[in-house]
Amino acid sequence: MILLAINIPTYERLESFSSIMGELEMNLKPLAQTLKNMIEINVFENNSSVANQKQKLCKEISLRSNIQIYFSINQKNIGGDRNILRCCSGNPNARFTWVLGDDDHIISDCILKILFLLFKHKDNLGLLILSDNSYACNPILKNKLISSYEQFARSTINIQPHLLIAHTLISCNIFRTDIFDYSEASYVIESLTPRSGLIANFAHMRGMIKGLLSSNNQYNVLIPNFTSLDTTKRLPPADDLTIDIEKIYYFYFLWLLVELGVNIENVPRHQEMWWLFGSTKLPAASH
Repeated sequence: MILLAINIPTYERLESFSSIMGELEMNLKPLAQTLKNMIEINVFENNSSVANQKQKLCKEISLRSNIQIYFSINQKNIGGDRNILRCCSGNPNARFTWVLGDDDHIISDCILKILFLLFKHKDNLGLLILSDNSYACNPILKNKLISSYEQFARSTINIQPHLLIAHTLISCNIFRTDIFDYSEASYVIESLTPRSGLIANFAHMRGMIKGLLSSNNQYNVLIPNFTSLDTTKRLPPADDLTIDIEKIYYFYFLWLLVELGVNIENVPRHQEMWWLFGSTKLPAASH
């Protein structure tokens, strides 16, 4: 059984890709083979100039550490959003999917802890939200099995609404593979994004959240009490004057509130929620 598929969309950035692959190897190499067999890594290379070098690296890691790594190269560059969408449904037979960026960094020994939780809650878990070391998640929300994403979101609106934006970082989410709504995510990329003129409408979140909210089963949500991601090491985003960050997050958050049937005026501090990924700018967690 593949319990967890770790899917990595990548384009160029050989150095940072090599770094995350090295961190994955350090996490996985010491594990017993029975645990390694529960995990596979799938790399989706978007036809960059360093594709062959990345493929060679993956083969070396797979052989020396006995890790399942599958490497595919797109016939042409299909764009970042579409490549991420491929990752979200990369292996339909895997119980859970974790999409890691090629510029992400993970904490040592986090995968063993993640595997333990996924296996323990494999039948009823819909979403595992991973913590990073630059965002102070309210302790009230941690290590508590919440009955559904709707219940999680409604509780979070009252406790720490900004978390609903903070976990749009795709690598924060390990989701149940079969709940992902591919048609919703595809609609965002193919229809919504060109009309709005924005290059990011959180297709991965809309596919994931729509799937959780509309599922016939109410799957649990859990935020572990350990840190998994080191976002302080991430590459700084490239400046792009065409991106209105606040507007992008605002559109996504409004969509989520509509799905939940919540008026934005009922969200505490909703006018202060738009700064992300800079620890000095983040709103303090309310208690």
